[in-house]
Amino acid sequence: MSQNNGEALTHEDVELRYDDYDEGTLPPHERARVDAHLAGCGVCAALYRDLGATAAALGALKSSAPTTIGTAIEQSLHDRSGGRFFSARADGPLARWFFGGPGLIVALVIMLAIAALVYWLSASPTGTLAPPRRAPAVAPAERIVPAAQD
Repeated sequence: MSQNNGEALTHEDVELRYDDYDEGTLPPHERARVDAHLAGCGVCAALYRDLGATAAALGALKSSAPTTIGTAIEQSLHDRSGGRFFSARADGPLARWFFGGPGLIVALVIMLAIAALVYWLSASPTGTLAPPRRAPAVAPAERIVPAAQD
């Protein structure tokens, strides 16, 4: 971009200043340079007029997009992609039960039970649910060896 006030602006310099020029936020000396370029360059002047006309036309639109536009776009993409995108969603009673609340709670309880079981097994010395076996009690030595008789 040209920075020297004495240099003529290029097409790119003017295009970069269109927004500020249109909003009136350019400093006076910059606005004078853009005015001079637009007066001498038919291409930039036509582009500036077209941008203004486009902005005015967009601003004049009164209606908003219909509320079903998202669904219509999804359906169009689904149809054009041969079903690869936005495939049918599960809306049956089972899907509503599972995703709607009770099913999620049941799934969560089952997952917590499995996690507790895994933890119990990892903490168990036997690696099973069975309690560890006790070693047989050793009899005192006098019971094993008969006492000497006098």
